Amino acid sequence: MANIEAVTFHEVGHQYFQGMLASNEFERGWLDEGVTTYAEVECMTDVVADGLVPAIWPRSSWGSERLRLAVPGVPLTIARKAWEYRRRWHYYLASYSKMGVALRTVEGLIGAEAMARGLRTYVERFAFEHPNGRDLAAVLGEAAGEDLGWFFDQAVYGDAEPDWAVLSVRHRRPRVATGLAWDGASWVSERGVEDGGEDAADEGWTVEVELARVGEFIGPVEVELTWADGSSERRVWESRDRWVRWRIGGTQRLAQVIVDPDGAWAIETRRADNYWRDQPARTDHPLWWIRELLGLTGRIVLGWG
Repeated sequence: MANIEAVTFHEVGHQYFQGMLASNEFERGWLDEGVTTYAEVECMTDVVADGLVPAIWPRSSWGSERLRLAVPGVPLTIARKAWEYRRRWHYYLASYSKMGVALRTVEGLIGAEAMARGLRTYVERFAFEHPNGRDLAAVLGEAAGEDLGWFFDQAVYGDAEPDWAVLSVRHRRPRVATGLAWDGASWVSERGVEDGGEDAADEGWTVEVELARVGEFIGPVEVELTWADGSSERRVWESRDRWVRWRIGGTQRLAQVIVDPDGAWAIETRRADNYWRDQPARTDHPLWWIRELLGLTGRIVLGWG
């Protein structure tokens, strides 16, 4: 059950993303309800973060929207006419939640400033002109200085779902070649350093990190590698292939691997396999959905009480 603040933000948003733009809710409901949902949740997130309305329970509004995306058993395509959905609640999930979370992902990829600038330009340029999804993608890409067609093709016009995973992390000691050595008078056997041998204590490590693209969605994702001394580095994997193996040489073990450490890919809901740690204790929260599920259940119960 929505609170009065969320409803107010949502309906004010409709004055822009439906009223001024004259979007057809039946044929392109996602340009109406979805963009408005994004604006609503962004406002609610700021209100909660700043403590402007103490009565609002400090929960993650985006977490609730992402939780809803994990409900349907089949992937949903956002760009459908309202009457083409199999179930009415599929229309709601695709047009409201999924489109809102898709735009939150765009924000994560291009930055909050570019996102705000793009939406402002979208309203100003297409006021009362019935813009379509390609117009929205073009304006946001213009604000970001890059082509976002690849994202909209998969997230809006297709049903590809993003899902990345850390498959494995292996630590190996370097292997030194063995053979014969000439001592000046004759050939003598020379023993090298074997993997994991005590003689390799000062030889460092070779670390192998294997990542996989489990879902069909292809896009750039950041991977954070944290070493035993607390230092870290980030790499971008374009994920065009189904998997990749990185071999990294160094003097210490890898302590942690996180795929999408900043949560830019909000539209990815299956994140439990995005994490790996050298120690069993975890400081990340792959089961983020439990807290949101409890909160959502509470709102439903209170709403019917």
